[in-house]
Amino acid sequence: MKVLAWILFTFMTIAVAPAYAELEPLDPVIRDKQLAQAEALYVKKDVDDLLKLLKESHLFIKREVALMLGHIGADKALPILRQYDQSYSRFACAESGQFGVAVILIENKTPNAQKNTLLVVATEAREKGRHPRSVVDAAGRELSRYEGDDIIKLLADIRTYGAQYTGRFQPGSARVSC
Repeated sequence: MKVLAWILFTFMTIAVAPAYAELEPLDPVIRDKQLAQAEALYVKKDVDDLLKLLKESHLFIKREVALMLGHIGADKALPILRQYDQSYSRFACAESGQFGVAVILIENKTPNAQKNTLLVVATEAREKGRHPRSVVDAAGRELSRYEGDDIIKLLADIRTYGAQYTGRFQPGSARVSC
């Protein structure tokens, strides 16, 4: 019986790799160095080294690198981004919807398709939506890269942090904190 329990424990440990997130405060010098490294890799569109940084860095760096990979359209990053989205999108300790947004950006190749998909995600009802709250919020923030009255109109009545992040609301409009 002990052998069976050990086998099951070993299988579960190997088969279901839990998400691990380094949440200790990140040294500002290391943070700045890694963000500068990520930015340099992004400018060069160096997907392989960005993926390496994604896998080895602190969660707060991973989120930025994920968006960079999404902006590049790095198809080879999809498996790990989907895994991180699954693991971290409901992560209570730190918002992590950037992984889901990166997947959206990669799966939708044109800027118009990206914008439309992000709008759908950012405006979905929290209770009935397909995406976790962190992805909905991150989609709203990502929309700030796009211009247009259609975005302002569609986000005007949305009460998510991400939609409000765009800064396109009338003074006195309700703000929701996460």
